[in-house]
Amino acid sequence: MRRIVLLSITLFSFCWQSGWAQTPFETFDFSLNGSTIINDNALLQNWNPTEGISIEARSPYYIGELEAGTRFVYYQADQFEGSAFRSIYMFIGWSYPIELGERFSVTPGFRIGNHFMWQDEKKEYFGDSGGSPFVFHRNESQFAYELQVRTAYNFSERLYIHLSASYKRTPINIPFEVAYVSVGFARTFSTPGWLRRFVQ
Repeated sequence: MRRIVLLSITLFSFCWQSGWAQTPFETFDFSLNGSTIINDNALLQNWNPTEGISIEARSPYYIGELEAGTRFVYYQADQFEGSAFRSIYMFIGWSYPIELGERFSVTPGFRIGNHFMWQDEKKEYFGDSGGSPFVFHRNESQFAYELQVRTAYNFSERLYIHLSASYKRTPINIPFEVAYVSVGFARTFSTPGWLRRFVQ
C-alpha cells in the first residue's frame, strides 16, 4: 500500500511540474463499458462472475482528469448454494492522459470508492483448517481502490473507443482482489456554463 501511495504522489508531482495545465471542466466524457474478469483466486473458484457493465464520466482538471462512475457485476453461486451476490463499485478517480499521436493516448490512473455487495442469503464459510467461520452478511459495504491503465483511439474530436486493464482490491477479512479488462465507447460533450460554474 505504501508503494502505491508513493507512486501516486510521484506521478502527480511530475504532472504538476510539467506545467500542462488546462481549463477545468470545459468538457466531459461519458462512456459505457463492458468488462470481464481475467484473474483467478480462491474467491473466483467458488463464484462464477458474469460480464460486468459500467458507466463513467470524466472531465479535464487543472492537471489530468477527474472521473466518477460505477461498475456492476453479478456473481453466480457455484461452490456454495444460495450464495450468489451482486457487486456494485462506486468510485471517484484521477488519471493523466499521455498523447501518443493525433489519435492514440495512454492514460494511467487510480480510483477510490465503495464496494457494495448484496448476497442472496447470509452465509458462514469455514476454511480448510476449520476454526471460526467467516461470515458474509446479506449487505456488505467496504472501501476499495483500483489502479487502471486505459488506451484510447479517437475516431474524431468527440468520439473514441478505449481498452483498459485494471486491478481492484477490497481489503476485507479475505481480500477481494479482481483484475478486469474493459472495452467501451465514449462521447465528449461541452459542459454547460451553469454546470461548469457549479462544479468549480
